[in-house]
Amino acid sequence: MAKLPLRILTAVAHYDGHDASILAINRALLQHPHGIEIIYLGFNMSAEDVCVAAAQEDVHGVAIASYNGGHMQFFPHLANQLRQQCERDVLIFGGGGSTISEEEAAELEKIGITRVYRAGIPLAEVSNDMITRMRQHFSDFSPPVESGLPMRLSTADIAGRQQLSTSHTGKSKKVQTHTSHTVVITGDGGAGKSTIIDELVFRFLEFFPTIKIAILANDPTTVTKDSTSAFLADRVRMNYIYHPNIFMRSLSTGNAYTTINGALPDMVSLCREAGYDLVLIETPGVGQTGIDLQALNPEITLCVKTREYGSTLQLTKDQMLQEADMVVLNKIDLAGSEAAFQEIGLMLEQSERRDCLYGVLAKVHRDKGMDHFFADLCRKIGLKPPETSAVDIFQYAKKMEIVPFSRRNYLAEVVSKVRDYDQWCAEQIAQIRRDPDNLEKLDPVCRNLLEKWPAEWQSIAQEAAEKLSIPVNPLSANDFRLPHIA
Repeated sequence: MAKLPLRILTAVAHYDGHDASILAINRALLQHPHGIEIIYLGFNMSAEDVCVAAAQEDVHGVAIASYNGGHMQFFPHLANQLRQQCERDVLIFGGGGSTISEEEAAELEKIGITRVYRAGIPLAEVSNDMITRMRQHFSDFSPPVESGLPMRLSTADIAGRQQLSTSHTGKSKKVQTHTSHTVVITGDGGAGKSTIIDELVFRFLEFFPTIKIAILANDPTTVTKDSTSAFLADRVRMNYIYHPNIFMRSLSTGNAYTTINGALPDMVSLCREAGYDLVLIETPGVGQTGIDLQALNPEITLCVKTREYGSTLQLTKDQMLQEADMVVLNKIDLAGSEAAFQEIGLMLEQSERRDCLYGVLAKVHRDKGMDHFFADLCRKIGLKPPETSAVDIFQYAKKMEIVPFSRRNYLAEVVSKVRDYDQWCAEQIAQIRRDPDNLEKLDPVCRNLLEKWPAEWQSIAQEAAEKLSIPVNPLSANDFRLPHIA
């Protein structure tokens, strides 16, 4: 019988923004010959949030980087939380370079931390040790008869990979005892689907505090000549999912050439049976061919775009634009977004769907465009929408810009100016060293500074001597006139 691929959650501890090491560990794990799925949370993660994510994701291991000096408090607390919340005996790996002493590492391992890696160990050795320990520890694991939703989703995932799911009938099952809605969020890779979901979750919790939401986020499986792995990083963009009413599961597609996880219809049914009122499904980034969503039987399909789609001709080839119930143009602060909005609107107008187009700036909290989009989504799924006011979304987006688009390259301009100045200085210094008696070859600015410097120095020295009440050039014991002011 096939088993669920090893799943490991990686993150950086609370009050710590040093993510270079954990990103390096992620790369090393993805390059390991044994396939693995990495659920990456990002940095500044509390032990409570790590435990919630580990439990919902049904992971085999957790790897935490901690460089903030609080490891002797963080890791024991993390271990206690994981034992209380997870159905598996999750292995805990830690590291913090030289901030964790050899004695502290030994003490942490005594209280249940699987392994603490110190500075100097090659990344390949670290990743191999993690995977070896997880494989050995879970070699004979069998899920309990009475398991929670996370492990039931894992069982469905395994069955879907084997194509042995007995409940999958081609469409997501309807649960008659509980009203539940399914919304699919699809669109281009990098268009901001995860950020939009996070902002929707915030608004649902604000206006409907008792609503229960399940999020099933798909990311692609990557196959190389050495391994099959998946980097599941949608949680990085999620800030409001750590709430008792929110459940999130990151999923791989299971195959490099599969558009969505084959067990998704069964997983949707399991979420409905668990009492979730709304199931949000995020697909991997799609191309012009789109994704067949019939098996999921969604009530609403959202297609997220940005202005970076090429020419208008490319829009006519986009299958998801033809099928979507709502089209969201995100990142409307980018140059050309207003023209893109008009082009997409004209295309949708041909099928009398112009009113299903929305412009948003999801990265801005409480964006007015997101408010309008959320209100219409509520109407479509039968919820009472919050009141919204009309606003010019593009003018609003411009006002919300911290750095105007025309000045977003300003740091590069600063670097260029500094480098040009440094080069100019080096050339002037080299010239005066080659020919110190010939000032005519210097830049007029440098020549003027050198010519005026003796008088300038005397003036500075005189002023300083007067303030200190000392002579400018006192006579030394050897009858030398030495300046007090250097």
